[in-house]
Amino acid sequence: MTDSERRPSEMAYPLRSVRVAKRESLKALGIDPYPYSFERTHEAGQLERRYAGLAAGVETEDRVRVAGRIKAMRNSGMFIDLHDASGKVQIFCHRDLLGSEAIGVVRLLDIGDLIGVEGLVRRTPRGELTINAPRLRFWQRHCALYRRNITAWRMSSCVTANAIST
Repeated sequence: MTDSERRPSEMAYPLRSVRVAKRESLKALGIDPYPYSFERTHEAGQLERRYAGLAAGVETEDRVRVAGRIKAMRNSGMFIDLHDASGKVQIFCHRDLLGSEAIGVVRLLDIGDLIGVEGLVRRTPRGELTINAPRLRFWQRHCALYRRNITAWRMSSCVTANAIST
């Protein structure tokens, strides 16, 4: 498609077309970019309070399920900052935990997407509360154009998604 054939919104918002293309890639992999629900067990703030005394470098056997919006990604998605209404928790997405197919899906995620994660709680050697993610569920693809009156997202305790796991 040439620039003259593009719709005005695609020309005004070039990043939107990239996000839409990633959404189509998710669909091609059989992942619903707008799934129905995901039941979480904790909010980020609850985890921070519960594990405030957890020493750096310690991993627990506690399995939790959290959901939220991606606010930052580092090291090609290996570390994701997931925010909900109560705070932030770091998600660790390593190929040894997820597998190579799921890591390919992690690379299709963008800042602003909503995801659900299930995994074990740990504190990194640097002291960051983290969830090791052997299961990641895609909740909502964020492709909206940013406007002043966009409806605020609400984080319910029951949100859905297709499983991306090994």
